[in-house]
Amino acid sequence: MAMASGYACCRIVHRRLGRSVARGSPEVVMSRMSSRYPLFYDQLGCGNSDRPSDTSLWTVDRFVAELVAVRAALGLERVHLLGNSWGGMLALQYTLDRRPAPESLGSRMVTIEDASHLCFAEQWDTFHAELTDFLAEVDGRPAQPTA
Repeated sequence: MAMASGYACCRIVHRRLGRSVARGSPEVVMSRMSSRYPLFYDQLGCGNSDRPSDTSLWTVDRFVAELVAVRAALGLERVHLLGNSWGGMLALQYTLDRRPAPESLGSRMVTIEDASHLCFAEQWDTFHAELTDFLAEVDGRPAQPTA
């Protein structure tokens, strides 16, 4: 399912652990609005995905690794990435782990309903500092192609 040149796929990271993207949600609305090829998948422990009882798997790094694995498995060379709430946090971490942003990552669209996913003040301070640096870096870059 490799896509042709251009940013043909919009990867959508759903917003809440334990919730499938198949149930009515903002992601469904976005898919109907998109002229791209929206890609939804159920994260670990959600919807039709595995539901392991091993709590050591429930880490941000693990969920970001899922993003990498899905993209690699489908041969998605160039994508836009949309994350909402928890998915927004994962989309940001995915992008922060890949600085400077690769050409293969078009736009990063993130909505965060709250920062409750960051449980400790230290996590928020680190996240905020990295996000500020990242946004400054992005502002200095030329616009990415959209077609």
